[in-house]
Amino acid sequence: MLYNLYISIKNGRYNLFGLSAHKLQKVIDAYLNGEKTVTINGTKCIMEDTSSLRIFQHDVEQTPEAASDYYLNNINFRKKEFNYSYLPPRTLLLMGKEVTDQMIQDNEYGIRKQTPQMAQEKYKQNYVNEERLKELRGISNGKFDFSKLVKLCEELNSNYANENYLSVGMIGRTILNHVPPVFNLKTFEEVASNYGGLKDHKSFKKSMHHLNDSLKNIADSYLHLQIRKRETLPNDTQVNFKQDMDLLLAEIIRISE
Repeated sequence: MLYNLYISIKNGRYNLFGLSAHKLQKVIDAYLNGEKTVTINGTKCIMEDTSSLRIFQHDVEQTPEAASDYYLNNINFRKKEFNYSYLPPRTLLLMGKEVTDQMIQDNEYGIRKQTPQMAQEKYKQNYVNEERLKELRGISNGKFDFSKLVKLCEELNSNYANENYLSVGMIGRTILNHVPPVFNLKTFEEVASNYGGLKDHKSFKKSMHHLNDSLKNIADSYLHLQIRKRETLPNDTQVNFKQDMDLLLAEIIRISE
């Protein structure tokens, strides 16, 4: 398998075409290690302050050289950067599917250089545990498409980290509405009350009732209450249902793999 890359740095954007898996790993390691440059095929490539690294398989029959030449010579597919051209992600998608998530997930440039304290602070900002998200992304299930659930969890983390607590409650409520079919049920009320029968999964039921009774009502108040003379905005404590949400996601993973 060969790969085509789109790289955006502080001073511009560029591509690398037709990388083998070994050379792709060199680029990924440079990105994760926060290196300033990486040498590929004898050419020094700038990696410093990379803001975007996107990876695409090369799936077309043409060689990477022939395919890239074709698109670079077509003004409808290329972009101009100073005195050179590059192919944006939308064009690289014409040459093969994007695999960025499988290769680097949500890891940022230089993440391996973070101190343990920095890593711990970042971990605290996550609403959904990163390992749990990784497990969700890895589900291979022909009955359900979990991409929307993964995206909801990613946005939950993003909004929690940025202290957008109204959005955290709303997204959490959306997740509750989204997942009942995984349990062969229609509503989250049924999940909380009926999943596993009357005697089984007691601790799970307790957590699901907490989500259904508390998170649902809190989020509904964000969604439906009209403007008032005085408001009290939510804080991180009010929307903190991390443990219950983790139990829900863990059970979804367990029964879906």
